[in-house]
Amino acid sequence: MFHEGGYNNYDIEVSRDAALAHYKKFGFQETTITFQKEDISDTKTTVTFFIHEGPQTRVKKIEFEGLHEVSAKKIKKELLTKEQTLFESGYYQPQTVQQDTLNLPQILESKELFKVEYRLKRRRLTFSKIKQRFILISKKVLC
Repeated sequence: MFHEGGYNNYDIEVSRDAALAHYKKFGFQETTITFQKEDISDTKTTVTFFIHEGPQTRVKKIEFEGLHEVSAKKIKKELLTKEQTLFESGYYQPQTVQQDTLNLPQILESKELFKVEYRLKRRRLTFSKIKQRFILISKKVLC
């Protein structure tokens, strides 16, 4: 956020970007922030931020289809993305879901006594209530 004396457009935009990142961290993926800068005098400037939060999106459920050898609960424990529960906020963050998608092969291998070869068929997200689906297909045991 900008500090006293930092009122040029660059500093204000950096402050806006920091605020946007903060909102996104808490599941507000559609937040928009605009600002208005008004010079009151040679030494005084007023900066007003207009914030439209949009909906707060949380992960309602994470499902795995075709996963029989390891419990989904054990896999979910390893994911960065968490479902909303009494003890978890479940804030939706697209970069976290992407990282989980990339990490899933290593997570599956760490929970098995053998290696699992698979490919991710599809990932379905519905925006108001996120549902993550990892669909396990073409499983092959490698010795």
